[in-house]
Amino acid sequence: NPELRDVDLYEKKGIPIQYSRWVFSKDFSEFAKELGKEKVSVMNLSLNGGGQANLASEWWQNYLGKVVPTNFFSVYTQPYMGTAGFQGIGDLIGVEVVDPWTLIYTQSDDFVDNENLLIILTGKMTASSAEIFVDMARNVENTLIIGENTGGFLTNNMSGSTKLTYSRIEVGYGNMVTIFPENDFEEGYGFEPDLWCPAVYAEEAAVNFVHRMMK
Repeated sequence: NPELRDVDLYEKKGIPIQYSRWVFSKDFSEFAKELGKEKVSVMNLSLNGGGQANLASEWWQNYLGKVVPTNFFSVYTQPYMGTAGFQGIGDLIGVEVVDPWTLIYTQSDDFVDNENLLIILTGKMTASSAEIFVDMARNVENTLIIGENTGGFLTNNMSGSTKLTYSRIEVGYGNMVTIFPENDFEEGYGFEPDLWCPAVYAEEAAVNFVHRMMK
């Protein structure tokens, strides 16, 4: 829909839906306060290319009023290049900088109570911080993921680029490796949805699913 903003909140057949193209602005996490009041709501990440991991964590705090754990830890290839940004705010978002290289999420690895139903829509364009959002959702009760596999762009990142000396070709590179101890994420394969549906139809399918269940 060309009329949608990068982050938008609207209704379809009485079901509130947050559409998010990126995880970059405060609007992304602020809308969670509205969805948290609803018995049923939809989070559309099917075209979300990612952004800032702390905003993904903040969204869940706004939605549930508590920190949600992840299922991975990250190791950086250069000391403090990535971990320095978490100094002083670790307790706020539930992370700990173990050493100049390693960042872990410190929440207990268990399900977080959630009385409402949140449906999350995913597709092959769901990547990076949007996949962190999906990873957290797997630790929250009453969440349902509908759509396609996510993009599978979570074991590395893109932190910068450089031009090769002779060819002048610009090469991108990352500075982080994300490790999943339970081996439940594969690069290029991503997270599987609970219910598979072509991403272009996922929103309509989710709304129809809710109305059938409510009859």
